[in-house]
Amino acid sequence: MSEMKIGHAVTNGVSVGRIEGRLDVQGSAVLETYAQQCLSAGELRLVLDLAGVGYISSAGLRSLLVVAKKAQAVNGCLVLCGLTPIVLNVITISGFQQLLKICVTEEEAVAAAAALPG
Repeated sequence: MSEMKIGHAVTNGVSVGRIEGRLDVQGSAVLETYAQQCLSAGELRLVLDLAGVGYISSAGLRSLLVVAKKAQAVNGCLVLCGLTPIVLNVITISGFQQLLKICVTEEEAVAAAAALPG
């Protein structure tokens, strides 16, 4: 089992986390810690690029909602992009596509995050 990795960059004032690994119980904890660090540092517009995520569990879905709610609580936002077919399928089946902002590419996600109020 490999550990989740998160590459961090800032593009046009938007924090971009490039996620690699499994978004399961362990990965969810890493993701939530990363997002909290960004928000605490004043990086309120978050994009998570999930192109490197091949698996998402219910814990992973929960962590995405937690991050989105924490961002909203500080007048920020969360935008997802790069969803693999497996991850997109799980998010769609769970109905989370109605709760989370999803874009196809990182460029679209950054533009959407920059345009959202917050």
